[in-house]
Amino acid sequence: MIKVAEKQLSWFALLLAAFYS
Repeated sequence: MIKVAEKQLSWFALLLAAFYS
């Protein structure tokens, strides 16, 4: 369960990075 949350957090961070770059 923690690995799934970590993956979602990583995906969300990538999305934010792409949005703000």
